[in-house]
Amino acid sequence: MSQRMVNIGCIQRTHGTRGDVVANIENRKNISLKPGQTLSVGPDPDRLETYTIRAIHPMNKDTFITLEEIGNQESAEHILGQGVWVPAEVLKPLETGSFYHYQLIGLTVHTTDGKTIGRITDVMKTGANDVFIVTSGSKEYLIPAISAVVKKIDVSGGIMLIEDMPNMLDLPDGTL
Repeated sequence: MSQRMVNIGCIQRTHGTRGDVVANIENRKNISLKPGQTLSVGPDPDRLETYTIRAIHPMNKDTFITLEEIGNQESAEHILGQGVWVPAEVLKPLETGSFYHYQLIGLTVHTTDGKTIGRITDVMKTGANDVFIVTSGSKEYLIPAISAVVKKIDVSGGIMLIEDMPNMLDLPDGTL
C-alpha cells in the first residue's frame, strides 16, 4: 500500500548557483523536515520525484532547501513551480478543531437546513481566511472558512455543516 502524499508548498525560485531552492512551505511549524530525510517534488501525487534533503532552514516566510540530487542552478530550474510533497505521517497532529487542508478535501458539505451543496475540491488561501471550493456537477461554490458559516466539521464522518448566508449559495429553488 502506498503512502498518502500531502502537498505542503511549492518551489518558488532558485537561490545561488549551487542548485539551492526557495520554497513556500505551509504550516511550517507543524512539519518536521531535517537533513537526511526525503521529500518529493512534482505537479501532483501521481507524478513525483523524490529528493534527499542536504540542508534546510527557514528565512522569514520562505524555506531554503539544498537537495542532494541537485547540484547546480540549471538542474534546480527544472523543479520551479512544482509542489512539495511529504507523507501524511510526517505532519504533526494539530490541536482539536484544526485540520490540514488534505483532511477537508472530499468532505460533503450540507447546510443546517438539510440541503446538500457538494464536495470540497480545494481550499484557497486568502489574506483573511481560507475559502473552501465546493463543487457539485458544473457548479462551484466559494464557502468562507469562518465560524459564522462553518458550524461543524466531521472528518471521520466525511461531512461539513454550514450556515447559508445571503447570496452565498444562490439556490433560489432550494436545489443544486
